[in-house]
Amino acid sequence: MRKSLLLILVLLLTVLCACALADTEYALEPCAGKISLNETNYIVLTPDNLDDHQDLLSSPAINKTKEDLLADWETNHVLLQAWTKKMDACLEVRVYVDEDSTHYFDLEQQTRQVRNEYLKLHQGSGKYAQDGFTILKPEWKKQKYGGNFLKFEYKRTVGDATWRGVARKSIRNGYTVFLDYKVFDRLPRRTDEDNLNKIANTLVFEVKDAAEAALQSSVEVNPDSTEAVSVDLSGIIQVTVAPPLKTNTGVFTVEGHATPGISIVGVAQRLSNFSSERFPLEVPKSGNFKLKFTLPDEGVWNITLTMEINGVAITDIYYFDNVTQYYKSILPVTMTSEIPETLTSDELTVSGVTDKGVTVQCLVSCGGATILEKTIRTNGTGVFKFKVPTEQEGTYDIVLAFQKKGLDNSRLDFHPVRQLTEQDTKTRSATKAIHPAYNALVKKLDTYKDKYMVYDAHILSVDQAGEEWIIHAALKKNKDKYSNDLIYIADHDPGLEPGTKVKIYGTCQGVGYQIQSEEDIVSYPAFTFGFYE
Repeated sequence: MRKSLLLILVLLLTVLCACALADTEYALEPCAGKISLNETNYIVLTPDNLDDHQDLLSSPAINKTKEDLLADWETNHVLLQAWTKKMDACLEVRVYVDEDSTHYFDLEQQTRQVRNEYLKLHQGSGKYAQDGFTILKPEWKKQKYGGNFLKFEYKRTVGDATWRGVARKSIRNGYTVFLDYKVFDRLPRRTDEDNLNKIANTLVFEVKDAAEAALQSSVEVNPDSTEAVSVDLSGIIQVTVAPPLKTNTGVFTVEGHATPGISIVGVAQRLSNFSSERFPLEVPKSGNFKLKFTLPDEGVWNITLTMEINGVAITDIYYFDNVTQYYKSILPVTMTSEIPETLTSDELTVSGVTDKGVTVQCLVSCGGATILEKTIRTNGTGVFKFKVPTEQEGTYDIVLAFQKKGLDNSRLDFHPVRQLTEQDTKTRSATKAIHPAYNALVKKLDTYKDKYMVYDAHILSVDQAGEEWIIHAALKKNKDKYSNDLIYIADHDPGLEPGTKVKIYGTCQGVGYQIQSEEDIVSYPAFTFGFYE
């Protein structure tokens, strides 16, 4: 009897402990998702429980009223925050619609190639660098239930505030889902990444296809009705090959990816008399479609796409940016490479497709100097490609001239601009930097004047002298003694901390800088400070 009671007691305690340690589930309603958090480890804030955490709101970590915090959350699409008990880290869960979520809809339903296209947006000086992000080594990670998420560490600066963190980010069911694990007054640790990974592994999503989501987002849609409805088509169809600007045959294809089973109708309307032609197609199981157009007459045509989903006609129309000109005398040209307004690399690919046997001339100049002058003749594929060097800053004038006997000549002009970023300048400086041995530097100091150099150095002190900052560094350290000293002179606060070891760049002044030591005045090689990393 006593053993039975003890067994029952043990079972009860086990159940109670399990309940106490069980995770609490939170709904991510906009994207049909759920996430679980262990409230033993975190203080979870939601719009519904802020009144219970007034002490936390008034703490130095948050220091906001309930109204201000809710306004901030609404602006930044925050669903909840989970603070560590030490208040040195905070997970912020954000779910929102943006340009990327509208374009990709659901990355778990996309190909690896498309996912990597999304990843590249987070690299280097990509679009998110404009929001103050410095993203380190983004890579894909398959979470236990939630699918593929970008995993990365970051540093972000907004105004005077700078913080760091680790993150998970993806697009599910038409929404960007961002798990932002911020840390304060310290660098991210491996334990932060481990904690975030445990939480990300609890993510679960109800899977929707784009068509279902579009219909559900419509106003008062009756699934049994065949009446036309209005929805956002951007999540349903993605066009990869648009109609040509010009054609001399009137035959072309529009290609892309759409939800399998929907019916696409291509419509070509002639602008001179508004006559139209319809070209229907049912999207196959693969989701990849090729819709063939055959224009009956010469003229200027407006090409659009309409569609039906589960027998329901969609009133919205997929428009293209340009009309299509069809004339038999036209020399058609379609660019396959994007010529951006702003150049960000040292080489630009200019490529496209035209007829076979076309003479294509590429003329490029910058600041009055000729950069490239090249002429080719296309083969049976009609493909042309030019590699344009763009290391020089300035406006590039790019002219493509096309010529073929019996057809009208054609010409395209582009005027992209190259402006070096701070990172570009640093990269170029690092490439040309030299690092002679210290003895050789001291012995032939005057011969190294104006040479750009780089050294791994220990920072001994950083002192302001008038409008300059004097940085005392040393190349060698033996226990508590330093040797092979260098002096760097900066015209701004370099942000260096004594006691750290950095890679420091600068221009040799060719002379020594004198400082007072404990015994005498000594002279060390002097440099104009560049930057450090």
